[in-house]
Amino acid sequence: MPDHDGAVPRVQGALEVRWARAGASARAAITAALLAQQNPIVAGAGAGTDPARSHADSLRDYTWVVETPEASAVLLWANGLFNHHDPSPNEMTHLEGSDLWTLTWRLPASWRASYRISIWSPPQSGGDTPPWRASGDRFAARRAAMAGELDARCKKRIGGANGESSLAEGPLAALGHFAAPELPSSSKIRELTYPASDRWLGQRVWLYCPDSVPATPTPLLVLFDGQTWLNNMDLPATLDSMILSGQLPPLHVAMIDSRDTDSRWEQLGVPAGQAEFVARHLVTDLRERLPSISKLPADTVVSGQSLGGIGALWAAALAEGRIGRVIAQSPSLWRFDVSEPLLASSALDIVLQAGHFEGQMLSGAESLARTLQAHSGSHIRVDDVWGGHDWAWWRASLIETLGEMLASNS
Repeated sequence: MPDHDGAVPRVQGALEVRWARAGASARAAITAALLAQQNPIVAGAGAGTDPARSHADSLRDYTWVVETPEASAVLLWANGLFNHHDPSPNEMTHLEGSDLWTLTWRLPASWRASYRISIWSPPQSGGDTPPWRASGDRFAARRAAMAGELDARCKKRIGGANGESSLAEGPLAALGHFAAPELPSSSKIRELTYPASDRWLGQRVWLYCPDSVPATPTPLLVLFDGQTWLNNMDLPATLDSMILSGQLPPLHVAMIDSRDTDSRWEQLGVPAGQAEFVARHLVTDLRERLPSISKLPADTVVSGQSLGGIGALWAAALAEGRIGRVIAQSPSLWRFDVSEPLLASSALDIVLQAGHFEGQMLSGAESLARTLQAHSGSHIRVDDVWGGHDWAWWRASLIETLGEMLASNS
C-alpha cells in the first residue's frame, strides 16, 4: 500500500493558541465546549488559504481533541498522512493542566480519510518510547501507527480490508450515499460458484439483484474484492437505498471474491486470473443466465481498487468489446504496462481515479491517460482526489461516478 513520505500539513491550531492565553476558568469553559463536539472539528483556515485553489480544494483546519489521563504520547494515523522518518507531525500536543491532547491539520475541504488514534502510556517495566518512534523501518513504524483504536469522539466509521476505522471528511467531500434502508438486502444476494480452469482458480461471485426488474434490461457492474464490498462496505443496502430514491437505476452487481492475500496477488491485477475470468467468461455467463441484464457494452461497467484497479483495466482490454466502461481506482499501474492492450482494444469509457496522498499513483494515472488520449478512440478521464490509498474515498467516488455513467445512458 502506498505511503505518503512528504510533509504532513500540521499547523498550530486556534485551540492551542486560545489555551495558552486562557486562565483556569476560561480553560474550563473551553474544555466543556470542546467535549460537546465531534472529531474532527472543521473550521475555515483563514490566512494561508490559496486563492488559486478551486472551491473544493480550499483549505480548512481539521482539529482533533482526545481526552486521556496518564498518556505520554498520542498519535493520529490517517491514511496517506504519515511519515515514518518523522512521526512528530502526527503526534498530538498536550494541553497543559488538563487531560486533553490536540492536533490540527490544514487540508482541502474535499479531503476524506480513514484514521485511528494510538494512546501510549509507559509500561510499568519502564521505557517511554512509543512503538511508532522505536523503529526506523517504514513498514514496522506504519503498522505501529495503524494499530490504534477507533476515535470514541467520532461517530462516523468506515470499513475496509483491514477492519473498521474512524472517518474524517471535509464539508465538500463527495457524498458517501451509504444510508441503509429499513429492510435488509441479504435475500437479494445470489452466490454463484465457477470451477477452476487452466487460466484461473475456482471463483465465487455474489450477485446483487434489484428488488424489481424494469422492462428494459439493467446495467451490470462487476467489482473485484467483492467480499469487502459485501461484508465491510454494506454495498447491497446502499444500492437498495439509492435505487429506491431514484439516484441509481435498477442494476445487477457481480462481486468477485478475491479470497486470501496470496490468491489475490496471484489472480488479481494480472493479464490472466480474475481479469480474464471476467472478460472471457463471467460477463457472458451472467447475460445468458439473466436476460434482464443488458448485453450492450456501454451498460457493463467493471471496477476495482489498487490491484483491482489495474485488474479492471485488464478485464476491459481482454473483453473483445463485451465491456464498455471502467472505473479504475488507485490502479496499481506499477505492476504492468497495460497501455498497449488498452490501445488495441475497442473504444472504452475509462475513469481513472487516484489520491494526492498516494505517492506516484496519481501521476501514473495521468501518464496513462495521456498515452491513451493520444493514440486511441477511448474516452479517458482522470479524477484527482484529496485522499490516500483508502476505502474512505473509494466507496464514495465509486457510487458517485457510477451514477454519472449510468445517467449518461438514459
